[in-house]
Amino acid sequence: MLDTHTHTLFSFDGKMSAREMVLCAQERGAEYYCITDHFDFDYTFMPEYQSVRQIDVEGYLREILALKQEFPFLRIGCELGFSKKAEPLYQKLPFEVFDYVLNSCHTVGDYDAYNKKYFIGKSKREAYKQYLDNIRASVDADYPFNTISHIGYVRKNAPYEDTALYYEEFSEEIDGILTRIIERDKALEMNAKLPAEQFMPEKDILQRYYQLGGRKLTFGSDSHSKETIGNKFDLAEKIAAEAGFTAWTVFDKQQPRFVPFKR
Repeated sequence: MLDTHTHTLFSFDGKMSAREMVLCAQERGAEYYCITDHFDFDYTFMPEYQSVRQIDVEGYLREILALKQEFPFLRIGCELGFSKKAEPLYQKLPFEVFDYVLNSCHTVGDYDAYNKKYFIGKSKREAYKQYLDNIRASVDADYPFNTISHIGYVRKNAPYEDTALYYEEFSEEIDGILTRIIERDKALEMNAKLPAEQFMPEKDILQRYYQLGGRKLTFGSDSHSKETIGNKFDLAEKIAAEAGFTAWTVFDKQQPRFVPFKR
């Protein structure tokens, strides 16, 4: 098992200490385990989210780097909440210490796309297109990153009858994102933080990424507590294999390497 996207108490929504998470990953036989706590600098430009606790950067680096010395399978990462306004703040981070950097779109305009207020007065087409347009902008972010994460985050709390983000409904926008990911030699994440057997992105988007030539694919449970570390990993590998992939991508010092599927 490997897991490239997890959170600890250093994130405002984390539930457990870093040591608790690492020990659980060890018990589950993780070959590669990365902590990627939230760097939510995008929130600092949004009135409704300015009270959200920001990460203690120095404390985070000190603790995770120390744990990395103790547990060889552990890697240190970060999840950057993209916005154009926040780019200058992210550029100041010490990227040389990170093994892995996730670039994530949570916010669109004045709201987090998980917030019900984001959807007020918007059709599904309008809400999802604005979200996808922001992901497209994130792929050109002017700071180092390795992966575009959880395409489909907008669906998690959407009020529509069918919340899925289908390729056929947004083929032009999705093709633009996937093509640019490939052009920039970045990776796409397969994120397990949805109910049942669902993932972000949907399987049809994963298949399209492969058709376009994308081969760098990461797996992340997006776990905020130890119970879901590696959640649905075997199922994710099965679905990825059906789409044509033969290996996961992981990063050491932000350099990619492939880990062949075990199936």
